[in-house]
Amino acid sequence: MRVPSAIGALLCGSAEFVGTTSALSWRRALLARRGMAARSTSSVRSVFEAPRLSISSCGEGEVLFFVHGWPDDASVWRAQVDRLKDKYQCKCVTMPHFGGRESAIALQHRPQGYSFEEMAEILADNIRRDCGTSPVTLVLHDWGCVWGFMLQTRHPDLVKRIVALDVGLPSCMSGFEKVSVALLTYQFWPLTAYFLLRVSARLGSPFRRWGQAVADWMIRAFTKFIGYGSKRITADASYPYVHFLTGLGFREPKLTAGAVLPSCPCLFMYGKRKPYMFHSAAWERHLRSRSDCEVIPVNAGHWLQVQKAELVNHAIETWLEKKDMGAAPHMCQDSRFQATSCIFLRAYMPWI
Repeated sequence: MRVPSAIGALLCGSAEFVGTTSALSWRRALLARRGMAARSTSSVRSVFEAPRLSISSCGEGEVLFFVHGWPDDASVWRAQVDRLKDKYQCKCVTMPHFGGRESAIALQHRPQGYSFEEMAEILADNIRRDCGTSPVTLVLHDWGCVWGFMLQTRHPDLVKRIVALDVGLPSCMSGFEKVSVALLTYQFWPLTAYFLLRVSARLGSPFRRWGQAVADWMIRAFTKFIGYGSKRITADASYPYVHFLTGLGFREPKLTAGAVLPSCPCLFMYGKRKPYMFHSAAWERHLRSRSDCEVIPVNAGHWLQVQKAELVNHAIETWLEKKDMGAAPHMCQDSRFQATSCIFLRAYMPWI
């Protein structure tokens, strides 16, 4: 069986695989690349030059650093900034490719996006540039939670505490049923759009232009359907799904092995009105068992900071004002946090 070179190059993430047309040699190349990426957790820090991010700021005082997820941008935090800017300095970041294609080009963001480790380093670098040496409070939502937890794990000196909305770790991929439901209900859509975008870019004009238009239409149609998302969103911003699925158990094993857990105080709020949860019961029990953490279920959907803005704002403000927080254990020992969640994808992903 022959595999188109453009597809092999796309999935392997490098032009060096363009000439690999054998399915067997392509799989070997992909696995070798993943193995090299997994062998050193410090390699990203040593060779990666983090790009600048677009960061808006208002207010004065202790820094609250807001990190959004897909398919949003910094504007998703409008209600929280309006409430908290009188007491805190609110800095809202727009992550790479979430502010539109022109902004990504101007800021020299890599077209294919970034891995979770790279995103953690990008956040760390921009926090140091923009916030100085004092640790910040992270306010996170959706993929922002994944990036933020990894940032805190890799650079604990930069993070004082965390407010996480709706996504915990291990995340939604905690079994075959949830993997299947997530893929069928929504993840297949951004994955397909990203795949179309990258393959058409490899093929060149006029396929690049047509593929880009169709892929962007797919993403914007989806955001219109769900009623949330940035108006500037493009298919380029779908890279977190690709890195999560293709890296699960290879590039980012810590995401499913339970090693990426906040060692700092954490407020976790989640919406109860969703088809499935983006955190496990074990994750919730772990946080509830800690004296420095708090868990608050909210009668809302995934975008609880928009749907129940007043309730969320009050909870965040009250929690931030607490002065006494006990020491945090660094790891949860629940066996269900182990890598059983990625058995299916460990077996499946090398063959696609």
